[in-house]
This record gives sequence, C-alpha cells and structure tokens, in this order.
Amino acid sequence: MASVSLLALASRVHREDRWGKLYVNLLSFLKALGVKVKPLGVVTGLTPVKRWPGLQSRIAKNPRPLLLVHLTGGTSRVAVEAAKWSNQPFVLLAHNQQNSLPSALEAKVKLEALGLKPKLFLMGSLGSGKAVKLTVPRPRKVFKGSMAIIGPVRPFDIAPPALLASRALVKVVYVSYRSLMRAYKLTIVGDEGLKAFKLSPGLTVEVPDEELKRSLRLCLAVKEVLRKVKCSAFTFDCFSFLQRSGITPCLTISILGSEGYVGVCEADVQASTAMLIASQAGLRPCFMANIASADTKLNTLTLAHCTAARVLAKPGGTVKLLPHFESQRSVSLEVPIEGGPVTLIGVSPSLSSVLMVEGEVIRSSLGIPTLCRTQVEVKVSRDVEGLLHWWVGGHVVLVKNHVARTLTESFKLRGFQAVRHLVKRNPHKPRRAKLR
Repeated sequence: MASVSLLALASRVHREDRWGKLYVNLLSFLKALGVKVKPLGVVTGLTPVKRWPGLQSRIAKNPRPLLLVHLTGGTSRVAVEAAKWSNQPFVLLAHNQQNSLPSALEAKVKLEALGLKPKLFLMGSLGSGKAVKLTVPRPRKVFKGSMAIIGPVRPFDIAPPALLASRALVKVVYVSYRSLMRAYKLTIVGDEGLKAFKLSPGLTVEVPDEELKRSLRLCLAVKEVLRKVKCSAFTFDCFSFLQRSGITPCLTISILGSEGYVGVCEADVQASTAMLIASQAGLRPCFMANIASADTKLNTLTLAHCTAARVLAKPGGTVKLLPHFESQRSVSLEVPIEGGPVTLIGVSPSLSSVLMVEGEVIRSSLGIPTLCRTQVEVKVSRDVEGLLHWWVGGHVVLVKNHVARTLTESFKLRGFQAVRHLVKRNPHKPRRAKLR
C-alpha cells in the first residue's frame, strides 16, 4: 500500500462548508485507491506571516511523498511555498470545481520556473464518485548530507531548499529563529573565556567586548542546535537574522567552518550546493564571496565577504575582527587568505549546471573601505569579461588549488552538467561557455 502525506489547500474566500465536503470526499477516494494517507491539515492562506515557519517545518520534516491538493482556487501561492521546503517528491492534485485546476496550473508553472518538476493529476469531480487515477511517487530515502536552514528566512525566489533534496540529495532541516534563540539563552561566555579567545594567536579584536560575547554565544548555540538536528552544514538569511537579533552570523560561520562544518551566508542554496559537494570531495573549507569588482585589463576579480574560515589565513597572517561592513554592527572578519592556486565555482539557479574557472590568489587584505571585510584578488585563467557574461549569480565559491577536473567528476555523479573551462581568452568577443 502506497503511503503519502497530504496537505489540503483552500482559499479564505471560498466557503468552508463547500470545500470541507470536498476534503472528506478526497480522503474517501484515496482510501478506495488503497493509498494510506497522513493528513497534514488544511492551509487556508499564508497570512499572517507568523504561520510560515510552522508550515516550513511541517513540510521539511515530512518523510513521505507529498500530495498538495487544491481544494479551491486562490491556492497557488501556498502550494509553491509549501513545495519549496519538501525533501520528498510532491504531486499537485486538482479537480474540476471551485477553480481548483487554474490554481494548480499556476503553481505548476511557478514551480517549474524554480527548477522543480511537479506532476499534476486531475481527479475530475470530487463529488462524482468516479474512480481516480493517481500515480504516487516513491519516497526519497537516501540523502548524501543534511543542512540546517536557520530562520527567519526570506521567500526563495530562485533555488529553493527543495532543490537541495531533489538535485543534490541534501536533506533540508528547518530551524526556527525561536528554537535557536532558546539555545542562545542557555549559552554562557564568561570573562575568562572571552579573554582566552582574544588572546588566540594571530587574532586582533577591534569590536566591543559585549558584541564579541554575543557572537561567541551565537556560535555555541548554533553548534548545539546542529548537534540536536544532526546536521553538519547550515545557513542563515544573514540580514533578516541581523535585523531581528542584532547579531551577525559571520564569526559563527568562520569558527565552525574551521572545525569542519559547512557554513553558508545569506541562505544561498546555489553556494550551499557547491560548498557541500566540494566538502564531500575533501575540499574544505570553502570561501563564499561576492564578485565585488573586476578588472578586464588585468584579468582579475576582487572577491569580498564578511566571513571566511580562520584556517584559510596565510601563515603568519593576522585575522581581524571588525564591525560588519554594511551595518557597522556586531562582528565580522578580515581574513588574509593565503596566496596560490584556487578554483572558483558557480552553480546555476536550477542546480543543473556548474561553471568553474581556475586562477591564482595574488593579493588579500586589500583594505578597500567600501567592500566587505575579507577581500582577495584573483587572477583568473580565462577572459574576465566573458566570465562575467556567463556567471550564474552574485556569489562565487572559492576552493584552494586547481581542482576543476576532480570537481567535474563529483558534480557529474550528482547529475550536473559540469563546465571546467568557461571561455578562452579573447578580448574582442566572449564565446559561449561549453558544457562538458
């Protein structure tokens, strides 16, 4: 007997006495088909926003294939938001009443634009008593890793968490802001602990003690939460978290990255995928950065971000703790990244192709006041203008050494089309990147 979870969707505009009967009929139909159903309830819209974390958590924890049933019209948005968090394959179900089918079709198109591949089944009339033909997908049981996405998080307009499960086989665990802050309240960083940290070799502190204490407490809280949810990777929507807590996750990402965790800024699913696959290939830690500027004459990129693992620092280099660049609050890091060969990785929003280019770190700690704190200049092996034309996002993942060939095989094993060399050096006419 097939086993599924079912989330029913209804609009507040439609009368409950009408869609309520449809819901009862639906459960009867599925039972007659021999489908074992675990109801997840009926969602009647996503306002107020306070309901979103509960929905995200429910969907992410679900271990069965998911049926998203459009009982009425006006339900495409909630279907999309629910599907974004599913670790399991999902199906859209529609019928021929209450504007169900138009909403299901709209949800299908939106999900396809996000890189997901939903199946849509039309059940005809739920009140007709006719047989329903439904193919239930198999559950996804094997994952190659797990990642905690820590709230609050923005709506994922591109590369939603569900793509991590379907494309990279990484299970998503949603951790609410409230859960994290409960752990935070239980952490203590005393004066002696703070003093010991400040005396760490190769470290200069240029932030107030109280701000540093709060950042260290956050690090301890995140580590405890990761232990509980059994995740070795995590990400924050940094600016949402900063606005709500007054703390930047920069130091947490840096410290835990040096301890072997994969920490990703800005809830970037594309960068998360690149960093997870690189880490599983033994290439860690990685550095996620903005492509902050480019020099087409020197063929260099300036990469910058407010965090990097301390172990990436060059021998004898000094790591500085400074206020966060944009907000001038809390703590961020300037890490003098070691020079030498590197590989830059970018994953497409659909998590279906990968762009990679090799280069050399020629300078770091550039001291540019208008960029994020950790800054590095990379001379790349291919035409910068062409690279920018074909790059797949604002972020890039930096991995030490020339490892494009190794990573090509790692990404291909996950079903990606990997690109090792983007474009040939041609100052006059950038050429299309070739998928290999």
